[in-house]
Amino acid sequence: MDIIITLRVNRHLTTGGFMFNRTFVLSVGLLAILMYGISSTTAAAGKMVVYISARDCGPCARFDAIYLGRFTAAMQAKGYAVRKVVVEHLNNIRDQSYWPSDLKPLLAQFANKGGTPRFLVVHDGRVIENLTHGSSGRALAGIS
Repeated sequence: MDIIITLRVNRHLTTGGFMFNRTFVLSVGLLAILMYGISSTTAAAGKMVVYISARDCGPCARFDAIYLGRFTAAMQAKGYAVRKVVVEHLNNIRDQSYWPSDLKPLLAQFANKGGTPRFLVVHDGRVIENLTHGSSGRALAGIS
């Protein structure tokens, strides 16, 4: 499913008599992007970071809770789309059943090693960096 989200930031948005401030609208927009990704044509055409997480990964849960919001905002400010892939086990990140179809071609472009959290830096559909550990992701985004 491809969803393209366009956000217009006005001082206030009125919908059906309810007022929503821009912080709420931006938060909902970022949440939707994290949940559903972005259009595959947009991701394939430019720069993207794929964050690979696992359900049984303690460091991933910590990264998600503390850093994911800031990481996403910082990478988007640098012109990168951010996609998240969540697999069942940290040692089996290559299980294709967890990968969206538009990201599956990336599986052939990085070493056959497990371990999460993992960050793939992708330019024009090619993996140019394969980083592990939450500290690598924070360094990539320039956050602490």
